[in-house]
Amino acid sequence: MWKSLARLDISGLTAIDKVLFAPQRWVTFLFRHPAVTFVLMGAFFLLFGVTSVNLFVLLKQNIDLFLEYGLMVIEDGALRQLLELLGSAYLSMLFWLLFRLCERIIVERMIRARLRGAEKAAFRSNGLKASVVSEPTIDPRR
Repeated sequence: MWKSLARLDISGLTAIDKVLFAPQRWVTFLFRHPAVTFVLMGAFFLLFGVTSVNLFVLLKQNIDLFLEYGLMVIEDGALRQLLELLGSAYLSMLFWLLFRLCERIIVERMIRARLRGAEKAAFRSNGLKASVVSEPTIDPRR
């Protein structure tokens, strides 16, 4: 799988997809260390929760403040608060994407192990020697 990722042509991806496509050595490290991946997944989930708690309510109140009092609330710091809330929203999205990356790696490891076990059992029942199952690939455009 990781050899196929090294040969993966990402030239057809958009700029955002290229930025979000995790570097191969990070993914390889996470795939080889499932305990670290699981711990990071939990940390990213908690960070997502902390950065997103009450985010919608605060954004709604800030926008309502602008709609009610107009541009004079900029002097009181409402614009800065709005920008901080938007930054927090994007940080929350980043933590969610990192959580999903860790989750996907763990699921792919589980599927790969299960596929290998199923193939070996099928070959043993037929009296054949088991071969190596091709590893699943992560499609960056998905």
